[in-house]
Amino acid sequence: MMEESILQSDKALTDEQKARAEERAKKEAAERERKLMMQKQKEHKEAMDAHIRSLSENISQLENKMQREKDNYLREQERVLDHKMKALRELLLEGVEEKFDDLRREIKLMEEEIEAEKHSPIQNFLDIAGNVFAAALPMLCNIGMQILSNYIAG
Repeated sequence: MMEESILQSDKALTDEQKARAEERAKKEAAERERKLMMQKQKEHKEAMDAHIRSLSENISQLENKMQREKDNYLREQERVLDHKMKALRELLLEGVEEKFDDLRREIKLMEEEIEAEKHSPIQNFLDIAGNVFAAALPMLCNIGMQILSNYIAG
């Protein structure tokens, strides 16, 4: 009877040790899984941050290119306008009134075009759109990261 009691006590102790070992193994596996998920989330965030930086650089480069093209266009228009003004003065001196009036109309139209280009609604729209996009991009990425975190955690 005593032997039986000792054997049962020994078996109970072994079962308890097995249960503890199983519980410890489950906790370790869960911790490894949590660390793996955190690493994946960190890598995804780094990739998103790099993508945001790349997009911001591309936007900045595009804005700079658009400004350079606009400046070049305006310089060329000013050069043509100067040339026509010089021709107008020469015609005026020669007394050719008909050509004088034609060139004067062309000059007036070009001046209006140059002024309109300086205040182009398309340029204003692109400036505003670029600013809005640059401001909204980090917020959208944060929302995406929150959704991804909830999906991974869920």
